[in-house]
Amino acid sequence: WRNYRLNCLISDLGYEPAATTYQQAQQLLSPDTAIIYWHYSPIELTTFILKHTQPLAILPPPSAPVRGNRINMQGDADILNQIQELEKWLQDWKADYTSYGKDAPDVDNSPDGKQKQPWRSRMKSRLESLNPGIKSLKFILNIQPLINEHLQGIKNLILIPHRDLHLLPLHFLFPFQFTTTYLPSLQVGLNLQNLPQLPTTAPLLNLHQPTGSIYIELTKDIIDSLNTGVEIRKLPSLNKSQFLQLLVENHNALQFMGHGGHDLEAPENSYLNLAEEKLLLTDILRHSQLDLSSYRLICLAACESGISTHSLLDEYIGWGSAFLAKRARSVITTLWNVDVRSSAFLIIKFYQLFNNPEAPLSAPQALRDAQEWLSILEYTDLVAWYEELAKTKNLSPQ
Repeated sequence: WRNYRLNCLISDLGYEPAATTYQQAQQLLSPDTAIIYWHYSPIELTTFILKHTQPLAILPPPSAPVRGNRINMQGDADILNQIQELEKWLQDWKADYTSYGKDAPDVDNSPDGKQKQPWRSRMKSRLESLNPGIKSLKFILNIQPLINEHLQGIKNLILIPHRDLHLLPLHFLFPFQFTTTYLPSLQVGLNLQNLPQLPTTAPLLNLHQPTGSIYIELTKDIIDSLNTGVEIRKLPSLNKSQFLQLLVENHNALQFMGHGGHDLEAPENSYLNLAEEKLLLTDILRHSQLDLSSYRLICLAACESGISTHSLLDEYIGWGSAFLAKRARSVITTLWNVDVRSSAFLIIKFYQLFNNPEAPLSAPQALRDAQEWLSILEYTDLVAWYEELAKTKNLSPQ
């Protein structure tokens, strides 16, 4: 059913779904790049590793645990054990995420209070713990053997998840030495590969929803100062046709700061909030004149209230795949409810690196370096960083 739905959406874009051959996939590879593709079925999780001019490799599941004096047989028992552990892991993750998103009256929903809720407090150990008593995602997916045995000499990873794996921060399971990007499919990557050279003078389109948040206003102001050309529009003044017309016009990048939501049953009806109406995912997919090949970046920064809070989206059709299908070069989206403070710092640092006049980084490299910077940032470093920004960009010292 999901594949049928995806094929229907692809057909709406004007081309027929086609299987990608291993030889075609080689066009996306280089000696320092590898593709990791997960296929997740009810009976098995298969991890494929594609490398430049090398045979296709398949990663085995983790070894079966010792139970008393008996060791489970390799093969089918390990495969069954892996899929059962993954499904249990996903079930627990979703249950805690649902509780995290609810506005229950007896839950502290302040940013600091939410840090203590199970989904947030257990996240790190749940994702990467090496404790044998904790079946972390890193263990279930057998990531460390994957790195040790298949990724020597690799700097760039293209991750292609399947089904529920699309909603997990799989890049977090790999060290920062890797620059990671995601693709919804190999075919989308091949479609993007031969796009024409980008224009150098097109402006950035900065669409934002005034909320009174000092962090959102700060982010908007700094993004404006870090780009040589900016067209600023406030979302409350835009209707759907005006938004789409702005996208059709020649812009170099889109920065969207506002609210949105996901339709769990029909992901093509996911939306971004405008003035009095919603921009639907299908409005992007079915817009015949919408060619985003001039966009080197689309960044959708939505605050926490813009994400569906009663369940976790299980579909793999979303804004990222829609904008990539319309030939945007890079798309940045959020996986879950975000803290407005850390989100602001991350986006600002990203644009500093992305638009560095002396040595600009690609979008994947800039995002990786910004994430690494934020992961080790201490308060004194944050103060010094902002004071430097305030000095150079004429910002308020407050």
